[in-house]
This record gives sequence, structure tokens and C-alpha cells, in this order.
Amino acid sequence: MLQSLSSYTIAGYMDSRHATPEDINILLWKKVEKFSGQPDFGLELEKIFLQLSKLRYFKARAEKKSPANLAMQHFDFYYKPIFRKRWPSIRIGLLSDPKYCAVVNNYAADPDVIQRLLDDGAVDIIDKVKKRKALFHSKLKGLFPDNVNASSNMPSRVGGDSMYPSDADGCDDDAGFRSESGLSMFLPPVDMIVRETTSATLALDSADTPLYDLKNQVLPDDVQYPSVLQVLAYPSGDITTFKPSPAFSNGCLVYYLMDAASVVPVLALGIQPGDTVLDMCAAPGGKSIVALQTLLPGEFLAVPVCIA
Repeated sequence: MLQSLSSYTIAGYMDSRHATPEDINILLWKKVEKFSGQPDFGLELEKIFLQLSKLRYFKARAEKKSPANLAMQHFDFYYKPIFRKRWPSIRIGLLSDPKYCAVVNNYAADPDVIQRLLDDGAVDIIDKVKKRKALFHSKLKGLFPDNVNASSNMPSRVGGDSMYPSDADGCDDDAGFRSESGLSMFLPPVDMIVRETTSATLALDSADTPLYDLKNQVLPDDVQYPSVLQVLAYPSGDITTFKPSPAFSNGCLVYYLMDAASVVPVLALGIQPGDTVLDMCAAPGGKSIVALQTLLPGEFLAVPVCIA
């Protein structure tokens, strides 16, 4: 006959190793003889399962280097010495999700929804740029009065200075400690920019062409900001995201979410009232939406499919 056994637990551990537990079943057999009397039953085998926690050991494997990891290593290797203290915030910006803005739909605007966004901390970046522009011009008038020639405070020609200001925090273009093998594998774009800038400077010096005329004037900013264009965004450092826009019964949205970079080309275009605007690649159409929200174009043609 078989005698029932108690359950046992077997465990083990080894230092400096990674362990992964596995559950297995072990079949135990134990035969017990009966010495007194004749057994009134035949010998049977009783299955007794013992739960055993087995630890499988293996050495730690090195992390596989994906193309994204290799790219980040290149970025850390070449750009961290250049930007120094600024690099951590730049790196976070590169790895973070895109931060969208909300362009208010002037054709179906809901003041209550817009006010809730403003109460949540969103700001109108167009209005903010207008105020900053006015403040800049007021300071500029104090620096350069009308009876003072602005050229007296400006250099006569371009010098061979670096493209970065001397007091720029965290900028260092000295990469002499880099190995030749590393530089042959990857050429930082900053090096090319400095090289092209230096070549252009030498060309100006060789031609002996003055950079400034005898009489210089500070030209005002000619970028016009449409008064009806509202672009909402959360301030720098605020990771709050906009919720999807509510829609009216006819399907019109209160605001459109898009990359704020789509607003800049429309402002630089300088659309005037009644202009005819053509968007040759309106896919997905962010710039077309911004241009229409200015309420300035007289005619607008958008090509949704880009042949190129």
C-alpha cells in the first residue's frame, strides 16, 4: 500500500544571478509494508503530488541595442558637451509626446468652452506674442531714439566670432577630445553650420564689402497678427493636454488640435483681406485651417493630395 506523504516545499537561491520561479509537479512513490496480519486489500499505488518551487538561474543578458538606443547614444555623445546644462531639458523635449495647441473655430465658437480652457490654465499665444512685441518696441525706442543713429552701436562689418554668443550658458564648440573614429562616423550639424558661416564671413572680408550702410534704421516687425485668430496652448513646463473638441449637431468642432508649428507659416505669409490663397499640399490641412480662421482670404483653394 501507499502511505500519504506531507507536502514539502523546496527552494533555493544563488547570489549575483537572476532567478525565475517555475511550478512543476513531482510524482512520489512510497511503499509501506504491513507486518501484522494479512492485508484485506490489494496493493495499490496512490499518487501524491508535491508542489515544488524550482528556481531556474541564468546570467543577465546585455540589452539589445535598437536603432532608437543607438541614436540616443549619438545624441548624448555629441550634443551633451555642446549644450551642457541645457541638454537635459532638450533631451526631455525630444523624448516627450508632441504638445498640441487648440485653434479656435471662428465659424462655430462656443464661448463657454473657450472660457473653460482658459480657466484650466491655457493661454492665447497670439495675444501673448502681441504683448511681447509691443514691449519689445517700447524698449527699442528707449535704446535708439529718433535723433541717434543706430549704426553707432553696431559693428562696421561681420567678424570671425562664433555663431554662439560669448555668454551663452552651456554652449561649448570645443570637441577636440573626440576620437577620430567617432568623428568619422558622425558629423555634428553645428560643425557644418560654423564652417559655412566662416566661409561666408571670409568672402565678405575678401570683397571688402561693408555690412552696414552709413545710415541705418531699425525696421519694425512687419508680421501682422490677425485680430480674430485665437490659438490656445498650455505654458512651458505644463504637460496638460487638450481634450478632444466637442462637436455641434452639424459636426462642426469648437476648436482644432494641431502642432503649433502650423501657425507660423500662415503668419509669415502675411495674408491680407481679399487675398487668394492656394495650399498645394493640404494634408492633413492644419495650415489651411489656420489660414481660414484668420477670416482674411477672399478665395481659398486646397489640394488635399500631395503628388510629390
